[in-house]
Amino acid sequence: MKKGEKSKKKRAGSSFSSAGMMAALVVSMVFVCLLAGMIIFVTTYRHSMIQNVKTFSDQAAVQVVNIVDNYMDDINSSLELIKNLFAEGGVKMDESLNSMVDMRTDVAAVTTYDPDTGELTGAWTGRKTFKDHPLKNLSFDPQTVPGPGEIVISKPHVESLLLNEYPWVVSISSLVETRDKGEQIVVLDSRFSQIASYVDNVGVGNHGYCFIIDRQGNIVYHPQQQLIFAGLKEENTADMARRPDGTYEESGVIYTIHTKEGSDWRIVAVSFVDELIEERLKSCVLLLAALLMAVLTATIISSIVLGRLNDKLGVRAGLLWGAGTALVGYSIMLLSRTYPILVLPGAFIVGLGASMYAVQCPLLAKKIVGDRHYSQIWSWMMMANSLIGGGLYSSIGMFYDRFGSYKGTFIMAIALYMGAMVIGMAALCASGRNKEKEFG
Repeated sequence: MKKGEKSKKKRAGSSFSSAGMMAALVVSMVFVCLLAGMIIFVTTYRHSMIQNVKTFSDQAAVQVVNIVDNYMDDINSSLELIKNLFAEGGVKMDESLNSMVDMRTDVAAVTTYDPDTGELTGAWTGRKTFKDHPLKNLSFDPQTVPGPGEIVISKPHVESLLLNEYPWVVSISSLVETRDKGEQIVVLDSRFSQIASYVDNVGVGNHGYCFIIDRQGNIVYHPQQQLIFAGLKEENTADMARRPDGTYEESGVIYTIHTKEGSDWRIVAVSFVDELIEERLKSCVLLLAALLMAVLTATIISSIVLGRLNDKLGVRAGLLWGAGTALVGYSIMLLSRTYPILVLPGAFIVGLGASMYAVQCPLLAKKIVGDRHYSQIWSWMMMANSLIGGGLYSSIGMFYDRFGSYKGTFIMAIALYMGAMVIGMAALCASGRNKEKEFG
């Protein structure tokens, strides 16, 4: 009796050890596969997110270009009106120019200069008071006289010609022909606040912004220019001025540069990778880690349950377990597209069938072919599994690229598990008949 008890204990210990090793093997395989998949997914997801941010950054820069285009169209319309008024001359011209300065909130002042001497020859400021002796005229530079048909745009500056008013303006100068066929340089001081209000509101993310430079790298407008002038913030505008139009990623910052056609102005859109991607990436990694733990936990349970099912109810019960968990688990994953809270329960139930390959397949093969041909058949099955599995992995991306969701992938998984159950049942029936014929 003692020998029999020892023998039973030894077999039980051996069985427990084998079951433990099988469970450890299954969990290790699932863990490695899921971890590799998670790394690939996170890498692909990050790359995709960066591409999306680059696209949004490009759209932001184009939006500012369009704003500047509209701004310049308004300026050109104003210059055309001024040219027509100068062609008419007289008192009407003075009244119309003063009225335009009063009515147009974007126009601070209109001045004229002699093309040869650069001396001030006229000023129209509406109700605003023109300084009799300004310390420095920032609106006109005698060294940058526009040629015929040319428009010269200054750098933004504080209006220095008005008394007690200091708006931020750009000065647009052009040659006009007077009524007596002479020429004057007309300078329109346009408030930059109009375009600044638009530019300030364009950006990608909470901290993204756009600014304007010229081809030499000088800042035309920056929403944080007070910090820049105070030396509290820096922009590498010299490097941006050398770069061609396009999108660049550098030190976690994405820069998109667009040059306004027919102008020296270049629009730069700035986006921050950490703000737009890293937070989402962290959330994604946490979710994937939770899914990984759910699947691993379910896999351990599945290994134990499958062993018990095969021992007590046979191989067919194991096949039904795999098909049932796949049907329920992937159906829940389908519903999780509408109800995200179902993702974790769905992943857990899918994990309950994760041991089918490592546990159920060897048992099924051994049941069908017996011990004599098992090793040979199993090696063929492993090769077929590797070849087919490689193709199935690529099909996951194919479904998403074609239909824009993983719905097709979940349906395919259900169909494959159900097909495996049907084929397994048929193989078991065929094997039973062959054995009856062979042994009578």
